[in-house]
Amino acid sequence: MRFSKSLAVCLFALAAPAHAACDLCDEVVELDDHGVGCLQGLLAQRLPPPDVPGPETYSLEACGADASGGRGGLLTMPRLIEGDVPRQSAQVVFALDHRFAVCLQALLEQVSRPVETTVTFDLFELCDG
Repeated sequence: MRFSKSLAVCLFALAAPAHAACDLCDEVVELDDHGVGCLQGLLAQRLPPPDVPGPETYSLEACGADASGGRGGLLTMPRLIEGDVPRQSAQVVFALDHRFAVCLQALLEQVSRPVETTVTFDLFELCDG
């Protein structure tokens, strides 16, 4: 019995993808025109090393973004009733591992600017998550 449990654990570990998912990484990135240019510059300056596990954080504050209402994670859903509380500010801090950062860098190069409202990237879907 003990051998079969050990064998099952070993087989599960071997079946796991080589690029294990980053549990702390942002999977969805939404940016306005300023954010697109800023994040492009930040990624060009510094990509996370491919051999280091875990995310690297990128803050749009480095480009003068207002972080007073920003936060990590997905934005809340907008209200459906007119005149209701306006949608909160866009996210200004992103956590990306090497795989997502390289993929997002390539996606940002394809964005036609200026971006009129926002552009959203589902990194899990677009980067073969």
